[in-house]
Amino acid sequence: MAKRSRISKKKLKQPDEFISTAARILLWTRENLRLILMGIIIGALVAFSIVFWRIRTKTREAEALNSFHRASEILMSAEDPSSSVYREAMDEFERIQREYPHTDASQLTQLQLGQEFLKLKKYDKAVETYRKFLDSNPGERLYRLFALQNLGYAYEGQGDYQRALNSFQELVDMGESFLQPWGYLNMGRYYEKLGKREEALRNYGFFLEKFPDSIMVPMVKNKIGVLEGSSNHAGSAK
Repeated sequence: MAKRSRISKKKLKQPDEFISTAARILLWTRENLRLILMGIIIGALVAFSIVFWRIRTKTREAEALNSFHRASEILMSAEDPSSSVYREAMDEFERIQREYPHTDASQLTQLQLGQEFLKLKKYDKAVETYRKFLDSNPGERLYRLFALQNLGYAYEGQGDYQRALNSFQELVDMGESFLQPWGYLNMGRYYEKLGKREEALRNYGFFLEKFPDSIMVPMVKNKIGVLEGSSNHAGSAK
């Protein structure tokens, strides 16, 4: 008959490892129950806040875009900038700016307001609006191009050709080809107005080099001829 293995008294006194670990966990849980509950509550509140913020953001975006489309429709129906309908549209655009900042509709509204100020020859307001847009949206590209272009025209309206030149220089430096032709042409014009003939010729030359198939090529060549002719005439006069 096989002998029964006997368990020593020493082993009987040793606690089971699993039971000991579970007991420690249970004890820690009891001692830190309030802390655990607080963590669960805080986590739930954070999750709820994130979900609520996302829903609220989407709702605000939708509200702002609806308001923008409504204001645009009102603006299209306005026959005269002095009419009450036109004023109503402008008031609605300005309301969107106040009540829905940092939305896509707010960006569109700034561009629309700037364009209207430019059309009305309110150049100071146009400059202020476009500068605000550019400062608030440094990472934007497509809208930024249009803002820089119209900001240049607004500075031109003020007679500030150097700042107008800087706006179009920044536009050209962005490297988007579909507005670059106008960038070089306008820079050439502003250099002419500033009396910098060589710089004007250089920008007209860039235009011909980069956009040889443009319908504006004959006009630009004519301008170059006039500038070079005036330069030669001035040289011979000396």
